[in-house]
Amino acid sequence: MGCVLVRARRRRRRLDILAADGGLYADIDTVFLRPIPETLWAAPAVIGREADVRYGDAELPEPSMSNALLMAAPGSDFIVEWRRRIFDAMDGTWSGHSCRLATRLAVANPDLYINLANMLSGKMTPEQVASTTQAQFAQLAKAIGAPGF
Repeated sequence: MGCVLVRARRRRRRLDILAADGGLYADIDTVFLRPIPETLWAAPAVIGREADVRYGDAELPEPSMSNALLMAAPGSDFIVEWRRRIFDAMDGTWSGHSCRLATRLAVANPDLYINLANMLSGKMTPEQVASTTQAQFAQLAKAIGAPGF
């Protein structure tokens, strides 16, 4: 568990920096073949996708986000929540607290409560909240290869 704890601390430090300052993190072995699309720079958070992972406690492989590429606006709710939960999610595996946790947070749509708060404050209509939330869900479903998206 000691080696996993060291990796978790490094991952949390990355998240600390992204939560405070925003920006881009890429593993040193990440190769960029094309410029990053401008639309990604405008997103509150962007995370890479990796091949499905088979965990010991799961019957089938699960979709998995990759922490090799992270982009975030300062204060990104996704990054802040991931950072908050990282040590509680430690299970002794290489990716339980990182890729698996990030995937579960993405699926839970952390922007939903922001959209609802915007509706309550009059910044968004209920229709806009529904449309935005559905678009985010569809984008995630497509990214993880869900059938029908």
